[in-house]
Amino acid sequence: MTFKQRVSQLNINWTSFIGVLFFFIVLAALFNIYGRVTGWLRSEQDAPIKQLQIQGQHLHVKENDVRRQLNQMALGSFFTADVEKVRTSVQSLPWVYSATIRKQWPDTLKIHIVEQQAKAQWNETQLLNQYGEVFTASLLAGETLPQLQGPKDSEKKALKLLEDFQALLSLNDYQIQQLELSQRYAISLQLDSGIQLKLGRISAIERLQRFIDLYPLIQKQQKKKEIQFIDLRYDTGFAVRWRENTKENQRKSKLG
Repeated sequence: MTFKQRVSQLNINWTSFIGVLFFFIVLAALFNIYGRVTGWLRSEQDAPIKQLQIQGQHLHVKENDVRRQLNQMALGSFFTADVEKVRTSVQSLPWVYSATIRKQWPDTLKIHIVEQQAKAQWNETQLLNQYGEVFTASLLAGETLPQLQGPKDSEKKALKLLEDFQALLSLNDYQIQQLELSQRYAISLQLDSGIQLKLGRISAIERLQRFIDLYPLIQKQQKKKEIQFIDLRYDTGFAVRWRENTKENQRKSKLG
């Protein structure tokens, strides 16, 4: 091997060595950068949640209640905050029907709230939403809802009856104050005027229409006396009981 060949071989070996060395240097640098970035992402102090934006139309849900609820849990950083846990926590508030959580870089948590729509009070202590689902919450001062009462698992049926009856009665300026289902699902109503209507278990809409058609005749007989209830559980006509406590006035008037 000549001198020139030996020099050429040495140059090739040094080039290969430098190439391998450069590769390992780059690889080490990449691992170092990865470690630093991973450590930064995992550090809660590098990207803390600083802002909560509460969105959606809500009357009963107060922003302070939402903030107070979230202050009870460790949100973590922008990267570690568990969106599902936040959603579950917000939805545990009494008036929240559902919540959607979204992160916005660099430090914001956006919370969109859908509030419960209370349609009626249920068995005095709970509320029913528009789907006939029971929830427990407090009404605002002065806020009133129709009272529904019934056996267990009759919530959806009671709400549907309320909506159907009220749609018919509203055409004649009557408002339902209370609807009750007995254990055998017999229906009775109380209107805002204080009049009670006994509709029974069958043909309730037809019986309610009979009340609307014939109530003007009752008013003619009323003569300043108050009606205690009207019993419409007859094939035709109805019976009236007056509030005055005399034999003369506690009479039943059959009209057909």
